[in-house]
Amino acid sequence: MKKIIASVALPILLISLLFAGDDLAPMQRRMEALAIGEITLAYRLIALAASLSIAAATDNDAILGLLENVEGTLGNGKLFLGTQDPRGAFAKDILLLVDETLLCASKVKEYTKNKNYENLQKIRSCIDPLEEKISGLTERFNKAPSHAPPENPAATKK
Repeated sequence: MKKIIASVALPILLISLLFAGDDLAPMQRRMEALAIGEITLAYRLIALAASLSIAAATDNDAILGLLENVEGTLGNGKLFLGTQDPRGAFAKDILLLVDETLLCASKVKEYTKNKNYENLQKIRSCIDPLEEKISGLTERFNKAPSHAPPENPAATKK
């Protein structure tokens, strides 16, 4: 099933990129929106895994498996975004936030493997600030214009 979806989606993506011409700004904006959404989802999964680990609500292997999938997905997204045009308005912020999210996931993994107070403090010190940074980036992204308005030469001549 995944191969069928990939074989259909990949050509559609390539065709849309080929026919986009020089105006890739809308495509860049969509990729940034998807990346921010991916980071937000990853954060929520990391916070869930931390809560499950602290409460000992499930076995450690399930939590570690979830976190490994989150890390793999974020790593692939970072690689993809890094190969695209790095001049996007939010590309640098997104890549930095992906790194912070991956670091937080590794701290949760560390706590899950070795539950002690020091590792618990590491989780607490990364989850709340990460949420604030993601919310801030999302807010800035949503307030930014979706495309630059066309220049009006008559308006600039006064």
